[in-house]
Amino acid sequence: MKIAKYVPIIKTTSAEIRAIDNLSDKIKDNITPLWVLTRASIIRYRKTQKIKCDGNVHRRLSKVEEAYGQRPFILDLTTERNLINTQISNFQDSTKGYANWTNFLIDCKKKFPRIIPTIMLAAKKTESEEGFYERVKKQIITLDKHFDKIVYRIPIAYKYFTNDINEICKAMPCEKLLCIVDAGYMTQGKAKENCSYSKKLIGKLKKAKISNIALSATSFPMSPTEHGDEFQLEEVRLYNLLKKQIKTKVIYSDYATIHEKRSSQAGGRGWIPRIDIPTP
Repeated sequence: MKIAKYVPIIKTTSAEIRAIDNLSDKIKDNITPLWVLTRASIIRYRKTQKIKCDGNVHRRLSKVEEAYGQRPFILDLTTERNLINTQISNFQDSTKGYANWTNFLIDCKKKFPRIIPTIMLAAKKTESEEGFYERVKKQIITLDKHFDKIVYRIPIAYKYFTNDINEICKAMPCEKLLCIVDAGYMTQGKAKENCSYSKKLIGKLKKAKISNIALSATSFPMSPTEHGDEFQLEEVRLYNLLKKQIKTKVIYSDYATIHEKRSSQAGGRGWIPRIDIPTP
């Protein structure tokens, strides 16, 4: 399964699903989104305050299917507390080699045959390193058996990266792995510094014989007024700087021109509307 030239990282919230739904089929055919699974919206009736649903994640995936069809996509889980429900917490449980997560993915594959799973890495406070990697490798062996590609998402400053890669490559063929080096939110002027970090990580991935690599970041502020009317797209500057310094082919990824975390700012009726226009 081939990964497209662009990997946008997108939450399964209503607004972002609607945004994807409004893209042309031609654009949808040329992207491989990484959907960050969130709970469904919880609806309350104003008079009774009765909860209509518990945020079932299957409803979120049904909306993804309506907007994006049966095209290939990557699936990950949110870590934002206000977007998690019991189902998502259970998927992050490492018991029996993340059995809740792997079983859910195998079940999802019946509906989405081209789904690409992300490796879960959740250490318990009392867990030894050996015990941690034993659970991770059990998860990977299951995913390797059922899926054509698997994703490992790496925060740019993650200090256990080398250990992870060594253990992951013991459990599965490296050619099936897509590594997403994720710089997250970058403030203005940070492209050069993050390029240095990214270059080191990608160099280590190349030594490990991993050829499928993506680089992701966003520079969109939480507040629309944080940088004034204009600001640099640091994620684009980061990617272009890196391309000049390495020969390794790297896929472009970002957060689709939004901040990496959901905004809690509200106006008189809820969310503050804003229009962002990326220029050439």
